Amino acid sequence: MFLKSKLQQFIASHLVLACGIYLIIASLIILAWLLLVSPEFKKMPDNFVYSANILSLDNFYDAKAQQFEGQHISKTVFSFNVVGKEPNYLVIDNSFKVRTLSDKPIFAVSRRYFIDPYNEHQMERPSAEKRDGYLFAPHYATKQPYYYWHVNYDAPALMVFSNTEKINGLTVYHFIAHYEADQTANLTNLPDVPEKRGIKTDIHLQLWIEPVSGWLIKYQDNTLAYYYDRKTGQRLEPWNSFTNRYTQSSIEEKVQEASRLKCKFLFVDFVIPLLILILPILGYFSLVIQKFFQRVLSAITNYYMSYLLPIVITLLTILLVGISAGSLYYIFWYNPETSKFTIGISEWNDSYSLQSAIQGFKAGLVEYGFEEGKNIEFIIKNPHADVLEQINIIQ
Repeated sequence: MFLKSKLQQFIASHLVLACGIYLIIASLIILAWLLLVSPEFKKMPDNFVYSANILSLDNFYDAKAQQFEGQHISKTVFSFNVVGKEPNYLVIDNSFKVRTLSDKPIFAVSRRYFIDPYNEHQMERPSAEKRDGYLFAPHYATKQPYYYWHVNYDAPALMVFSNTEKINGLTVYHFIAHYEADQTANLTNLPDVPEKRGIKTDIHLQLWIEPVSGWLIKYQDNTLAYYYDRKTGQRLEPWNSFTNRYTQSSIEEKVQEASRLKCKFLFVDFVIPLLILILPILGYFSLVIQKFFQRVLSAITNYYMSYLLPIVITLLTILLVGISAGSLYYIFWYNPETSKFTIGISEWNDSYSLQSAIQGFKAGLVEYGFEEGKNIEFIIKNPHADVLEQINIIQ
């Protein structure tokens, strides 16, 4: 008690000095937090996974008719998976697999990247191709250009800021790149490729990035792929004019993921340092408020009513702890499951037009991210034009 009294007297008589000492100590703690602890909370996990469903529209060129055939819908899975870990980087496989609605392969490619888990920058390795850029985008992205490597086109894309947008209430930066790439090595199944002809692409690539976390919300590319003569380099006829873009369900999923990452980054980089800085001030004011309420309660009630104050403070503390715990759970651990739906279809008969309509209906659902066997199931029955059986099926 004697030492406590002396300490209180010293602080009261040397308040400015005490505040200065605390500011120095708090600054050192905050610096240590930002340099040593905060990066560990923000770094890419060893089991990092990123996956999105993409709606692909292919428009192949008919060389004989000298015209494009018309757009065909296909489904694509775009994914990143950690396949190895080294002391300074993660080994990540990025794959892009395009298939028809009936699961016939159209195009597939995979790249291997070496990523610094703390800033998601491409690492340079002596035995690997040199790449300068980011997995998605830098943390706390500015509106300055940066390089990105898209899996389809093994070439650097200089992403240039276009505008700021809102997607489902989340602020994102929209970046655009116009560039060319050679895809001959990935399309050797095409006629005379690579013996006589190659494939080049004119690419218009767009990325939508959450700037705090650098998380990829969605991307879209509009690309013209064409043949060229391997000897002369002369441009020949087109091969395919195609578009790839995220399905709506994948966009909504990425917005949720980015929102949690944004909260995490802001919490560890700003909220915690601020709390370290103002904690003694909050403690001091809480004591002042507590004494004030004790005097008020003593003045308007009898002595025993003052016991209500600790109860009220305890309840408020539990409430604040509960809110904080819920917030931390949402930021660090919450992982909602994707909803699944079931659709019943009664075909009536076996006509080709009806079958075509059902396929078109399924294709429209794929456009919005509802893929059979993944997040949607179909119960399809055929009454063979029997009215009573049709009623039974519907019921």
